[in-house]
This record gives sequence, structure tokens and C-alpha cells, in this order.
Amino acid sequence: MEFLHCNAHFLLGLSSESEKVLRKWEQHLNEKIGRDGLKKFKRFSSSSENAAYCFIRTACDVLGRTSDGKNRCRASWEAYCHLQSQNSSITSFRGNRFNVFQAAASLHYHRNDIVTFFQDFMASLNLKQESVLHDARSDSIDCAMVALGLLYHKVTGPYWILLSRQPKYLDFFCYVVEMNAALGRWEHDAKQLTDPNFLPLFSINLNSPVFSALYKRDAQKTIVQNLLHRLCSAYEDVLQRQLTDFLPGGRYYDIKDETSANAA
Repeated sequence: MEFLHCNAHFLLGLSSESEKVLRKWEQHLNEKIGRDGLKKFKRFSSSSENAAYCFIRTACDVLGRTSDGKNRCRASWEAYCHLQSQNSSITSFRGNRFNVFQAAASLHYHRNDIVTFFQDFMASLNLKQESVLHDARSDSIDCAMVALGLLYHKVTGPYWILLSRQPKYLDFFCYVVEMNAALGRWEHDAKQLTDPNFLPLFSINLNSPVFSALYKRDAQKTIVQNLLHRLCSAYEDVLQRQLTDFLPGGRYYDIKDETSANAA
């Protein structure tokens, strides 16, 4: 139980740190991005939420599986996707802060479709739907979607799958040490994260057109890599704080048997 509790807090910690990193990054930009640059959307802006997370939340509210009843257009969105011979990959976000990474990847994948859907397919838009359109048009917000999506493909997604496979408790330190070393490298050089041929953590690959699309965005690649540096640095801090028992010197590092674990 302690093991599961620890990992749940770790994953939530990554989401929380991502929000802080993106908020700080946005504060250093020369202008407000997406809907935040227009006064008409002031009611949908919040000083406690960065623009990237606001886009993820509201886009999933409007287009996700459990959409916001008042503003939902999921049926129309699915009809549009059907005309394009594709399925919607946009998931629900409400009450699940961890899936921000997966949601970001799907919103980048559908970016052009979201813009076309709201501009040309929908007869009229309410203010919340229009705010999602403006966010989808923003290159800066899309950079954040790509960075979070790449981290889902290379880090958080494989980690989640690893946990679902229920790795042996005595071996878990190996995975934590591998992740800690990788984050330490990527904090300074994130090129591996933007390389589609570089295997994700633990050699767990998630194959999907959603992830392939993340590696096709060549514009503003420097911005994406800068974001990845910042995020990996923050993730390394979270790991060393919350999973320290599995690192060298920790009570669960390289233990030999369950008795040793209980005695630690």
C-alpha cells in the first residue's frame, strides 16, 4: 500500500510541477498567449492556472468523452472526425490531473482539425468554444502541448505502464535509478526526447499516430527543447524528493529480500 501511495503522489507531483514550470515560462514571454491575449475571454482566465493547462482543461471539457454539458459539442466533433476518416483521441480531463500529459499529446495531434472544426464545421460558437479555438491557434501553447506530449511518450506513459505490470518490489529501484539518470541528462540536453528513434524509458514504446505527430513539428523546436530542459529539471527534483528511498543510500535501494525491506 505504501508503494502505491508513493507512486500516486509521484505522478501527481510531476503534473503539479509541470503546471508551475509552464506558468513561470509564460510569465517571461513578451505577450499573453492564446485566449489570455483577448479581453473577451477574461472570465476563462485564471491567475492560478497557466494558459497551457487552461487549454487542456477547457478543450477536454468541450470535446472530451465526458464533456461539459452546457458547452459540449462532442457529437459534432465525432461527426467531423468521421468525415475525416479518423477517431477522436481527445480524452476526459475532469478530476484526473495525471492525464494532462496524454491530453496534451492528443490536442497537438488534433490541432489543425480543432481549428477547422470550430472555424468551418460549427455553425456558431459560444464563448468557451471560441476560447478553445483561439488557444488551438497559438503556436506558443502548441509548444507546451508538444513538450508535455513528448514527456508522456518518453517518461510518464512508460512509467504508468510499468506500474500496471506490477514490477517486483525488490527490483523497483533499478527503474527509479534509470529514470533519475535520464532526467539528469535531459535537464541539460533534451535532444533524445525529440528523437523518434530514441527508445522511451524502460524500452516501453507506445505506438500511435498521436505520438508520431509529436516528432513532426520542426517549427520552434528550440522553444520545445527549452521547455523540456525546464520540465526535466523539475521532474528530477520531484523524483529525488518523493522516490529517494529507491535511490543509492535509500532504504529500498538494492535490497536482497522482503525481510530486508520490512526491516529497513
